[in-house]
Amino acid sequence: MERILVPVDGSPGAKKAAQFAGRLARETGAAVTLVHVYDMPTAAALGLRSVDGREFERIRDEVARGSFAAASASLGDVARVETHVAIGHPAHEICTFAARAKPDMIVMGTRGMSEMKSLLLGSVSEQVLRHAPCPVTIAR
Repeated sequence: MERILVPVDGSPGAKKAAQFAGRLARETGAAVTLVHVYDMPTAAALGLRSVDGREFERIRDEVARGSFAAASASLGDVARVETHVAIGHPAHEICTFAARAKPDMIVMGTRGMSEMKSLLLGSVSEQVLRHAPCPVTIAR
């Protein structure tokens, strides 16, 4: 195993995924890429679409830094860690990035939506599981 992709959003599920990916990376010598997707549909719903470009970039980068810091703390002592920020729908952006980066595996958390909510809305982890170009491990 050479590369592990870990989508992060600062959630408890992302922390668990980073912990698992960190153990796996230490055992295999794999590099870890942390990817944070700034969820544009949610940002638009919160009214951030009207924020000017520089302020939007500042907000995006601040949110990503927080997610990367939390995940890095959970990874532990991993030799090679890279970060990537994307903007858009999280599942789509994660799968698109994975198709380009060609990781051996994606390790991600789940927010633990109820069955009904997941059935109606679909979860990011479920969508990635269905559409990713590589194996996906869901850490709970």
